[in-house]
Amino acid sequence: MSLITEKQFDAMVKLMRGKPETATNIAARQVLVHGMKQVAARLEHGDGATRGAVSNAVRRYKRTDKMIRDVYCGASAAITDPQYRCLVKLMRGSLTSRVNIIARRVLVEGMTTTQAKDGMKDPPGRASISAGVNRYRKAHQLMLDAYCAGETGE
Repeated sequence: MSLITEKQFDAMVKLMRGKPETATNIAARQVLVHGMKQVAARLEHGDGATRGAVSNAVRRYKRTDKMIRDVYCGASAAITDPQYRCLVKLMRGSLTSRVNIIARRVLVEGMTTTQAKDGMKDPPGRASISAGVNRYRKAHQLMLDAYCAGETGE
């Protein structure tokens, strides 16, 4: 199994709104970052984590790591549509919310905010749009730093 780095694990936990201090995430980190067996990680570091919870967390983070690698390896600073969809999924957003529709138009298609909301009935306010765009820009930069800065974990 290809190990992931501390930085990559931290980025996934942050974007998925996980709590790094939980017994389950501590054990999952030991498995994915340090290569421990699940049972050993759970017994040594996962006081309070069940076998199923650790197994589910490891599986969820492996699946997420693969999804991120599929869209981010070899990436540039510009956000592509698959990357944007990946970020929305990681951050439990909705592709159909008005703010996210506008954010996608701005970040992926390169439109201005005015162009992006043109023709939209009852568009969200400027502050909401700005917050949405900035949230995805920061998340994109976090992924670039964790996955594309020559630190692949392999």
